[in-house]
Amino acid sequence: MLPKKRRLTTEDVQDVLKKGRPSRAEHLSVKYLTGEKSLSIAAVVSKSLVKKAVGRNKIRRAVYRAAASLPGNIFAILKGRAIVFVNKVPQDPLAPIFAAELATLLENIRRHV
Repeated sequence: MLPKKRRLTTEDVQDVLKKGRPSRAEHLSVKYLTGEKSLSIAAVVSKSLVKKAVGRNKIRRAVYRAAASLPGNIFAILKGRAIVFVNKVPQDPLAPIFAAELATLLENIRRHV
């Protein structure tokens, strides 16, 4: 699980939604804002994707596990805030697929900043 200090607050989420820049992959999309602080992340799973809260929470936890499994230096290198949206739920185990896509998306963000 991602530590609380690496997750976004409600105010940060609203700010990123208004001003953020998007990046997309097959299962995940990211909206991000650059800033001075180390990277913070929030995970969003739509009710239209998974109806029950238990399922949405399971997917959200998998995204946080995937983010926690990324190399620690990615949080030091990237500065800012990011919201991870789940577009599609994979049939395979969630965390490895999410980790691979999240690493790719964050690398794309790093190149464009």
